[in-house]
Amino acid sequence: MSFKSLLTDPSNRLASWKGENCCSWKGIECSSSGRVVVVNLRNPHPDEVMISINNQVISNSNNASDFALKGAISPLPNLRWLEGLRNLRYLVMTGVDLSKASESFHWAEPVSSLSNPILLRLSNCNISGRILIGQLLNLTSLSVLDMRSYILTSTIPDMFSNLTTLSVLDISGNDLDGHIPYLPQLEQLYVSNNPAMTIDLVSMFSASWSKLKFLDKSFTHVGGTLPPSLSNSTSLTFFQADGCSIQGSIPSSVTKLKKLRTLTLNDNNITGQLPVSMSSLMSLRYLSLIQNGLRGYIPTSICQILSLEYLNIEWNELTGRLPSCILQLPKLSYLSVNKNNLNGNVPLSLLQKSRLDLTSVVILILVNKSLSGAILYWLFNLPALSALDLPMNNFEGVIPPTIQMKSSLFPSIVNLARNKLQGHIPTQLENVNVIDLSLNNFVGSIPAQMGEIPAISLGSCKSLIYLSLGQNKLTGSIPEELERVTSLCCLDLNGNEFEGSFPTVIEKFQELEILNLAVGKSTIISLSRNKLSGPIPEKHEGLKKMTKTQNQTTILGYYYSLKFTGALLEIVTKGQMRFLVSVYSYNTGFDVSSNALTGKIPEKIGLLNGIPFLNLSHNNLTGLIPKLLAR
Repeated sequence: MSFKSLLTDPSNRLASWKGENCCSWKGIECSSSGRVVVVNLRNPHPDEVMISINNQVISNSNNASDFALKGAISPLPNLRWLEGLRNLRYLVMTGVDLSKASESFHWAEPVSSLSNPILLRLSNCNISGRILIGQLLNLTSLSVLDMRSYILTSTIPDMFSNLTTLSVLDISGNDLDGHIPYLPQLEQLYVSNNPAMTIDLVSMFSASWSKLKFLDKSFTHVGGTLPPSLSNSTSLTFFQADGCSIQGSIPSSVTKLKKLRTLTLNDNNITGQLPVSMSSLMSLRYLSLIQNGLRGYIPTSICQILSLEYLNIEWNELTGRLPSCILQLPKLSYLSVNKNNLNGNVPLSLLQKSRLDLTSVVILILVNKSLSGAILYWLFNLPALSALDLPMNNFEGVIPPTIQMKSSLFPSIVNLARNKLQGHIPTQLENVNVIDLSLNNFVGSIPAQMGEIPAISLGSCKSLIYLSLGQNKLTGSIPEELERVTSLCCLDLNGNEFEGSFPTVIEKFQELEILNLAVGKSTIISLSRNKLSGPIPEKHEGLKKMTKTQNQTTILGYYYSLKFTGALLEIVTKGQMRFLVSVYSYNTGFDVSSNALTGKIPEKIGLLNGIPFLNLSHNNLTGLIPKLLAR
């Protein structure tokens, strides 16, 4: 009853909590001896509203009343209430703020008082500090330990190996460093999003992890190659290592992993060819190798993997033709080979004849320069389609006068740029947020529905989230009317001839993630290669997001690069240019290089803790490097 007294119960779900017989209360179940064995207060009607990136409501649960309980769990500040639940087997407190509990009383001690816990899920609880392995060793029956997105520091203790019953360990999203100790008892290990952690795969797999089925080490640092000894983990079914700077080729021994269902190695430096022997992975369902340096042909042997459902090998350097047999794979529902050097013509009719379930396709992306023939009307009639992305092909013919996309969580897109399409621009666009019809052979005028520049001001486009006018010959000043477009996430005006003072309109864009005013392309905030002069400002209070370290790894993900035309990002370091299809937190920064800035580097610039890189090179700065930058 003390617990109930601190809760707000708008739907009166706890009305039955009266009298002495708690076994009759709603949400409470008791054993035959009258002991409480279940407390289930899960919201029976959780809010199912989805808001798109344009702040549009996509779906609604239609629940008229609010069933969510609110308030504090009593007496949470010291966690001593756990000491009265010694027979508790499963403890799930995901998302509960335990920061005060960890300050007032050591959180691990009452947890360690549990006599026989099997599962502990304490993710996203705002507990900071080291992994308290000493207390956890008392939990001799523990099978699942989930400590995702704490603020944990230090290394992974070797003493975890003493928890012989532990089968699942999730410590992803922390600030751990060091290596991964040998934990042969594990079946699932999740250490992703620990960028300070260095993993030597050669050393790690020198011993057999015979029970390991799931391994996710994305966004840790590997740097080396995938060792042939990886195949020693014969039970492996899921292996994900995105953004780990892995080098070298994919060893043919990987094909010995007969149980492997998911292989994801996106955003690495993997080179060489796709092994012909990959056909041996007869259980493989999901293969993703985005943004690597793979070369050579796509082997036709991949068509022998009849279990394959998802294949994404975009942003590599693959050559030759796309094997048409891939489209005949019986379970394939997603295929992307964009941004390679494939050649040859693949008639679009072959896609219609494939075994892909096109009626359920939400995103169709074919950026290849290898598709030809007449554009087919059935493409625009797919019932679930929210993004049709077919640029840089050889499509001919006319497109329908009415285009209707399905609303989804993300912007709906029609991109038919760089083809050979003719006729008139469609006059009716329904649920279309982004459209690109550039570099075709269209005739006639721009429909009034689309608007013109500058006849209809950009300031009236209040739902606009992406604006790219780069590489044109626009002059004058950046229009102040843009201040009404407060939803802008990406503003790219690079390569023009704008004049005047720095545009103060930018301070109105609270959602801005990409700002490019450079002469060339840019990083996240790039003012490089202009003619800026004078000292760097002493105060940076306006850069609020840059003063805090970002916990999330992906800032933009694939939605800009794959869905919004022209949103290619590049990082330039020491003359080396790298294009990015995904932008992660460690790519973010502030670039004012190659200007005419003078004076000292402001001491307070060291307070921008949220930026992994700062480029002030090629200016006329003097003095010492601020000490705060060394933190």
